[in-house]
Amino acid sequence: MIDSEAARGLTAQLLQVEERVQRLLTSGWRQASAEADEFCRLAEGLAEVGLPAVAAHVAAVADAPDAATGLRALALAESACRLLRLRLLAQQPPDGWTAVKPPRRRQRTAQDTLIPLARLELEEREVWACSWGVRYQVVLLEPPLAPPERPVVEEQSTGFLGRIKQRLTGQPADAAPGSVWMHWQLRGALSWVGRYPLGASGETALCAMDEAQWIEKPDSSEASQFQQFRMTLAVDNLKRETPVVWWGSGLHVVPADAKELTGSTWIDPSARAAFDAYRFGPAWVLAWSGPAGQFLTPLAMLEPGKLNRPARIVHLLPGLPWDPVSPLP
Repeated sequence: MIDSEAARGLTAQLLQVEERVQRLLTSGWRQASAEADEFCRLAEGLAEVGLPAVAAHVAAVADAPDAATGLRALALAESACRLLRLRLLAQQPPDGWTAVKPPRRRQRTAQDTLIPLARLELEEREVWACSWGVRYQVVLLEPPLAPPERPVVEEQSTGFLGRIKQRLTGQPADAAPGSVWMHWQLRGALSWVGRYPLGASGETALCAMDEAQWIEKPDSSEASQFQQFRMTLAVDNLKRETPVVWWGSGLHVVPADAKELTGSTWIDPSARAAFDAYRFGPAWVLAWSGPAGQFLTPLAMLEPGKLNRPARIVHLLPGLPWDPVSPLP
């Protein structure tokens, strides 16, 4: 007979599998590759507690080569989990069943790294648009923790020598500390929350991050490319062909008055309203078009650096809040 603690733990594991099955059925088979790692992880957990047959059904979902095979694997995995949950309610186990171990809490060792790009609103709550270099895409993230506070520095003229220094280095003589946007990294364990369509064929994922931590001075190729872009923005040297990063992320800049923005795909109506309300001055739009360029989604407004102030990122939120963008590494 299975003790109540082990039964509760097993039930929780089985419900996780069933929830993951429902998510994949909702988002469609084209997201199967992104979900494969989670099905493998769940299968390993079931095998560890002595349920190899159920684990094999769950692992088969990750190994399915096409939608038809995947659908059969999903049906078998969900059915196996539901039948076992019913068995856990029985007072006496059937003949031939062996005892199972209480599930051991697994520590996820792999960590995901994102670079936050901008703040947005999605269905009346704030999310962050983030660059995920490993997957060559932009995802939306539920804010896992607050950005570090920065000192308030008033805009003021820096004098002739200060202006020369800013023009040559992109750094004002009395530079304000930059914000985390397009700069710091967020590192933690990503989990899938939902999926949102963009245009006719595009989409983006909404994720959460557990055990998140800020990495102030990231050391990576992606971070170096963002630094080059911030330097170009600081000295007001952006052009339409200026890449945000060199790898195929679909991130680029568009003049705020560009005609193609009239047909943009917006993550949320509030972003479009904020864009229409923007009246601060000449600016660029940080936009994402997806790896295949199937849509154009504005993420934020970018104001190049001037002689008396650093570059800014203006978030497409009500009130158009902004943060400084530092060219420093």
